[in-house]
Amino acid sequence: MTRFVAIFVVCSLFCGLTVSQDFADGSHHHRKGRRPIENLQGESGESNLNFGNDPNISAGNENNRIANCRQNYVAETEEAVNLQINLELYASHVYMSMSYYFDRTDVELPGFAKFFKDASAEEREHAEKLMKYQNQRGGRVRMELVEKPARDEWGTGKDAMIEALALEKEVNSQLLKIEELATDNNDPHLADFITEHYLIEQVESIEELSRHIASLERVGPNLGEYMYDRKLLGKE
Repeated sequence: MTRFVAIFVVCSLFCGLTVSQDFADGSHHHRKGRRPIENLQGESGESNLNFGNDPNISAGNENNRIANCRQNYVAETEEAVNLQINLELYASHVYMSMSYYFDRTDVELPGFAKFFKDASAEEREHAEKLMKYQNQRGGRVRMELVEKPARDEWGTGKDAMIEALALEKEVNSQLLKIEELATDNNDPHLADFITEHYLIEQVESIEELSRHIASLERVGPNLGEYMYDRKLLGKE
């Protein structure tokens, strides 16, 4: 019996020494189902994670992905939409410049300031709507440097309205080119979108500015312009 106990003690000590040595050498086994972190990378250090069968949705290729929703949307029209986004933002900048010109204490025409501030917000909304549309069609919104307004002094209210009319006609001309381009490329969705959300509104804006200019010519400068400013504020 004493001999059996001695043999058991010796075996226990030997097994404990072997287990300790395994941990010291880092050769212990992982639990079933676990993977060491270093096995997630290949020899080159790149991830071995599987992102599915789509080659456009894989690690390291995010910048070259093509949106799944893209259909019948050619690069030429995509670029034209991006250029229009830039033009709409430029128009917003111009109207904001006009607004705060008329807000100056040495100009003090708050009705014109409000009119052009509202116009600035509207142009920015137009740009954002085009950005949303670009994403819906699977295009890429590419923001470019927006040109600064050509001036900081805008003269009388009538002078500013004349400048605004010229700008709206330029915006309208570019929208007509996009509509024509969409038609040439058999893209009725874009053509309808431009007509419904932009061209109709542009015609209305051009008419409104033309009527303001005619009215300002009739009332004349100084007191007439002051009274017209109050009309724009809704305080006539």
